[in-house]
Amino acid sequence: MGIFEPLNRFAFFDAGAGFALPAWVQWIGAILLGFGLAWTSIEIRAFSLKVVVSAIALLEVVVLSWVLLLWGILWSPFTTLTAGILGTVLGLVYHLSAPGRRRQALETVLGGRISRKTFRRWLDSNEPLPFEGEQREAGVVVCRVLNGTRIAQALPFGDGVLFSKRFLKVGSQTLKEAGGVLIEADAEHLVAAFGAVLPEPEHASQASEAALMLKKRLEPFCEACRERWNIAVEFGIAVHSGPVNVGAAENRFFVIGEPLDFARRLCEANQSDTTRQETNNPLAHFYLVRATQGE
Repeated sequence: MGIFEPLNRFAFFDAGAGFALPAWVQWIGAILLGFGLAWTSIEIRAFSLKVVVSAIALLEVVVLSWVLLLWGILWSPFTTLTAGILGTVLGLVYHLSAPGRRRQALETVLGGRISRKTFRRWLDSNEPLPFEGEQREAGVVVCRVLNGTRIAQALPFGDGVLFSKRFLKVGSQTLKEAGGVLIEADAEHLVAAFGAVLPEPEHASQASEAALMLKKRLEPFCEACRERWNIAVEFGIAVHSGPVNVGAAENRFFVIGEPLDFARRLCEANQSDTTRQETNNPLAHFYLVRATQGE
């Protein structure tokens, strides 16, 4: 126990009457608590909550040591408390550092809207985040259930909710896995952007590949809906790219610009035959994808 031995004897004056836990057990507990509180301090967003959680954990260590003493088991809390306090301090220092502030900003504004892989890549990047407002060249993917109103009317309430949840799960996971950030997501409408947060030279091709991947994954979903509810699901997917204005307001990331507006209109146009248009602008490729199952 080293330098903590005098403190141990002071706190546990009747230590000779009990059984002392081996030193290696106490050191394992100290290491686990130290790493645990450091990780907790990093993961929790609110600074005050970090302090409260750490204080409660340290208090529990003291209480546990006295409870064990009542059963005749000597477990010194000082080594564990020291490790816990050190872990908490390191976590709080990271919270106040530049990487910690970047992590906090990403989690607050984009938490749940990007994949963990994308989160880690953007966290490790030195590129400034555009949350104060900037213009970016970005690719936009819009997906919509074109006959969502008719489906909602045809299905019982519970089945309608299940339909929307499955559509959101398949669509949002696909777009996030492709490297996009979800801008909008509701019962029958998804919007994702590529290159809107950090510059992506291949944002147009990334958006196009994401759209094709989304189409591929939604087709089995449509077939499952036909088999379960005997309904035909029509969905439209549109891709457009170009300059957009991006930023964050009320801890919510937004994208504004002609590419997004055009993609919305293009998505609705999927009710016509499948077409493809291209312009002379290499950053502005338009794709129409339409899939109908169970007619």
